[in-house]
Amino acid sequence: MLNENSFYGAAIPMSDADYLAAAKIINIGPAELQTVTMVETNGSPFLADKRPDILFEAHVFGRNTGHKYNNVTDPHGKPISSNSWDKSLYGAAHAWQYTRLYTAMKCDPVAAVYSASFGAFQILGSEYKDAGFASLEDFVAAMAHSAGDHLKAFCNYLKARHLDDELRGHEWAAFAKGFNGPAYAQNQYDTKMANQYRQLAAKWATKRSNESAATPYRGEVTNPGFENDRKIVASVQAALSTIPGIGEGIKVDGWMGPKTAAAINAFEIQNGLSPMGRIDTVLLSTLGISVQ
Repeated sequence: MLNENSFYGAAIPMSDADYLAAAKIINIGPAELQTVTMVETNGSPFLADKRPDILFEAHVFGRNTGHKYNNVTDPHGKPISSNSWDKSLYGAAHAWQYTRLYTAMKCDPVAAVYSASFGAFQILGSEYKDAGFASLEDFVAAMAHSAGDHLKAFCNYLKARHLDDELRGHEWAAFAKGFNGPAYAQNQYDTKMANQYRQLAAKWATKRSNESAATPYRGEVTNPGFENDRKIVASVQAALSTIPGIGEGIKVDGWMGPKTAAAINAFEIQNGLSPMGRIDTVLLSTLGISVQ
C-alpha cells in the first residue's frame, strides 16, 4: 500500500553505464538517449531528500476521480482537483508538489499517484505499465531508486508509444511532437535535440574509439562516407544477414535504413560494444570487413 514513505529511495544519479544499459532495451544509441535526457530534464531528477521530482496534475486527478474532490484544497487553499488544466494550481515546484500529492492521497491514494508525473522524463503514474512495470508500487519504488531506472522506464515507454523509430532515425520534429505534444515547436524541442545530439554523438564516438584500440583503421572513427558508400553498406548488410537472431529480414541493397541500423545495434550489443547504430571503423573491424 502506497503511503508518504513510499517515495524515498537511494536516488542514484545517472551514469554513462545507464545509457549503455538502457540502449539495449530499444536498440538506440546512447547519444540519442542522452540527447533527450539533456533536453527534457532540468538538473537532478531527485529532490535533496532523495524523493523523485514530481508534478501533480489537478486536472488528471479530477478526471481519475470523476471530479468528486473538486472542493478539496491544499494548505494554500488551491484545489487539488479541477475540470481542466490550470497552470495557477501547480504552485511551487519540487517539494510543494508532494504536499499537493499527499493531500490528494488522503482522498484516493491510487488515483492521486496516477495523477503525478515522475522523474527525469515525467511519466504519469497511470502509465506505469507502458513504462514496463507490473504494479504502481514497483514503478514508484524504481522512480525513487535511481535515474537509471528512470531511463529504462523511458525506453519502455517509447516502445509502448511507438516513438522509438523516430528517435532512432533522428526525426527530431516527429519525436518531439509525439513526446511533448503539438506545441513542441514553441519550446524548440526539435532544434534543441538536433543541436545537442551533434555534441553528444562526438562524445560517444570518442568513447567508442577507445573500446577497440586494435582496429586496423586509422583516421576518424566515424566517417559519414561509409553510410553513403553502397558497397560498404551492402558488405555490412551481407555480414549481418548471416548472424542468427540479428540479420533476419535485412535486404542486401546498399541502403542504410532503420532495419540495418537496428541490426547494427543488436550486433554491437552482442559483441560488447557501445551501440551506435551506425557504420564506423570499429564495426567494420569487428565484422572483419576491410576498406581502402
